[in-house]
Amino acid sequence: MNTAIRQTRVGFFAILLTFPLFETAPEINAQEAHQTSGTEAETSPQETPPLESVTTRLAKLLRDFDAVWDDPESDNKAKRKARSSTTKSLLILANETSDSATSVTILQWVIKYNKNNRKGRRAAALLAEKHFAEPGIGDSIDDDTDLSLLSKVIVDNPDTQVQAIARFFKTKNYETDPAIQEQALLALQESHAQVAYRDNTLDDMINPLLSAMQFQVGKIAPEIVGPDIDEAEFKLSDYRGKIVVLDFWGDW
Repeated sequence: MNTAIRQTRVGFFAILLTFPLFETAPEINAQEAHQTSGTEAETSPQETPPLESVTTRLAKLLRDFDAVWDDPESDNKAKRKARSSTTKSLLILANETSDSATSVTILQWVIKYNKNNRKGRRAAALLAEKHFAEPGIGDSIDDDTDLSLLSKVIVDNPDTQVQAIARFFKTKNYETDPAIQEQALLALQESHAQVAYRDNTLDDMINPLLSAMQFQVGKIAPEIVGPDIDEAEFKLSDYRGKIVVLDFWGDW
């Protein structure tokens, strides 16, 4: 009898102990389901927003630069910082884009705002090396442009004005015969004198070279006209064939 009662009590307590498990089990399962769904949401691939186009990024960089550069309240330090950071970003952008016309625009900007420094020379070299057939690269050609690249521009660039600029620098820096050099410059001046190059024209750059050539050894001295000591006009050519000593002097 006592044994039966004890067994009944044990069974009753076992039921009481297990009953809460049946009640809480659905909550546990719900929590596990919530955690699982959360994990799946975290691991599911997210849609990546599209990258800005090169054109959009270029426009933004130039707009931000102009905001500083054209601001009358910006000091030289702020302008130098804006130029440096914009130049760095643009050179990266030029390497990323496959559009040659965009690269030309970028590199020409770098040249314009980095004259006579390493970054400007680097941009000019890239422009001449990779885009020598692109119209409008004339401003990137200068005294440092390699002879082989000048030759490529002259042959392959469809823009006759760019060809003229390349011929000028090829003649100026690589023609060793003075007579041929002079004739080439005269021909270039006759056909393309008004071709624009940066802030000058080819005529502006050719004239000083031709003037200097007139004083080379072996050349006929240019005409000199002026009054003598008695205020009588004379010309140097009046003494052609005679030994002449010229003494230039002045007082102030």
